[in-house]
Amino acid sequence: MEHQFQVHLNIASQYYHSAKEDPNNLITLDDDEKYLVIHHPWFRNYYHWITEAIPRLWMVRQESSSMILLLPPLGELPVSALKSLEAFNLKGVFHIPSGKSVLVNNLFMPELKPTMASFNRATLFSLKNIFTEYTKTIKINVDLGDRILLSRRKSRRRKIINEDQVIAELARYNFTVVYNEDYTFLEQISIYSNAKCLISTHGAGMTNMLFMPKGSTIFEFHKRKTNAGDKQSFVFWYMSNSLCHNYYHQICDPLDADEHFFTADMLVDIELFKKNLKLMLLY
Repeated sequence: MEHQFQVHLNIASQYYHSAKEDPNNLITLDDDEKYLVIHHPWFRNYYHWITEAIPRLWMVRQESSSMILLLPPLGELPVSALKSLEAFNLKGVFHIPSGKSVLVNNLFMPELKPTMASFNRATLFSLKNIFTEYTKTIKINVDLGDRILLSRRKSRRRKIINEDQVIAELARYNFTVVYNEDYTFLEQISIYSNAKCLISTHGAGMTNMLFMPKGSTIFEFHKRKTNAGDKQSFVFWYMSNSLCHNYYHQICDPLDADEHFFTADMLVDIELFKKNLKLMLLY
């Protein structure tokens, strides 16, 4: 597998060549400020921002009050990403205009983890503590119960076709159906810090297991591999292990066998789910 940093470097070089060919695309900040970069080309995705960008900010937390964070254009950055910065002390933020490159004298680029599925346990627990303590400090408390079904019904892809059957079964065990998009980033931190069991289809929303108590239970629906282009992702299995959670998953058939892992809607085998649910809750 190509090192993740090299992939990002190849994409970033496109901006360099654009500025080299047209000087108007270059913004020079000729001062003695310390500038910091933590984002990469996948910054819009919640998982990549929380598990890859934010850890880079955490690495320089003792110096961040003297640093100006360089970010993509304001309109391109998700609100959740902006809100996540509130828990850290920064001197300032500079949004790079669309299509422009920036030249600075002092640039800090903390190490990027080598692969999407690699985690540093100490870093994860430190970030968990920073965010959960911050939400307590600003008095955000949203408790939806300790058993959550994270639904993708409002999403464009990877939906559970027979989700109503799944919900009916989970109602017997006092699960609450949650749509992450209905809550702010800080409210989600509070919701998941109060949860001890999370069931979900593979998706970025599962990143919120970061805020759950140590030893919580994670259950993930995975698409069965049905075509040559399928590439299953086990990042939440590895993340769960790093957070000392108990992890389970169930393989599901796709509605369309030609659809790949990251887009296919799925059908849950309810009888198998009932058995897995009992095993999981009895553990």
